[in-house]
Amino acid sequence: DYIRLWVPELADIDDPYIHDPEEFGCRPAQYPAKIIGHKEARVRALEAYAEVK
Repeated sequence: DYIRLWVPELADIDDPYIHDPEEFGCRPAQYPAKIIGHKEARVRALEAYAEVK
């Protein structure tokens, strides 16, 4: 509900996809593309942590 209220571009996206519409191929044209790939960044962070551990 919060996302739909404050991000009207995502108001019509179904619940399972609203947090990452680009991953599921349903990003509205007026919604900006991702700047950071969080999954990839997480992998890099875990690898870096493993090296210093």
